[in-house]
Formats: sequence, C-alpha cells, structure tokens
Amino acid sequence: MPNVVFVAPFFLDTTLRFVDAVASLPGVRTGLVSQDPAEKLPPALKTRLDAHRRVADGLDPRQIAEATRSISREWGGRVDKLVGALEQLQVPLGEVRDALWIEGMGAETARNFRDKGRMK
Repeated sequence: MPNVVFVAPFFLDTTLRFVDAVASLPGVRTGLVSQDPAEKLPPALKTRLDAHRRVADGLDPRQIAEATRSISREWGGRVDKLVGALEQLQVPLGEVRDALWIEGMGAETARNFRDKGRMK
C-alpha cells in the first residue's frame, strides 16, 4: 500500500479537490499536513484520511518535515510520496523530499522550475 502525504497549507476548494482525489484512490494511505484544523475539512473527506498534522506555517520545510516524520512513525516508518498542489510549495516540498529521502522532485529541480532565469 503506497503511503502518500499531501501538504495543503489552507483548505481552499481547489486544493481540497486534489486532496480528495488522492484520498479516494484505492489502496492508498493518505496523510494531510495543513495550517487549517481538521475540523474545517468536509466530513466525507475527513473520514478518508489516515492521518492529519496541523502546523503553524504550512510553507516552512522544517515544519512540513517534522509533520511528515510524525506521520511516517505512525505508519511504521515509510512515506512513499510527498505532494502538494500550490506552486509556492514546490521548493519546500523538494527540500523535505531531499532531507527525508522521499522519491520525487528535489529542491534543486524545483528551484530551476520556479526560477525562469535559471531554467534558460
């Protein structure tokens, strides 16, 4: 069973649709890291989540990493994917993937993607 942590600092309607899509996948264990409290989640989505961690700053890679580690411990030590929909999250997510050895786009690639001058 793949273990996926979704980082959604705020429960915007569009973001929650992405979270719901992941949480609805059969055989996927889904965790959520957010600034917003779990009480603000739609009830149907809340029941499909396997873990939630609230952080003070959902864009801070240190806080995202600690929340992801906490979920990983709860799940027996493994997170397979760390994802998020917001563009401004991509570098922090890359930093966390690099630090926790999670497969996916690392910080350097994310920086290149975000900085069009570096891409050229």
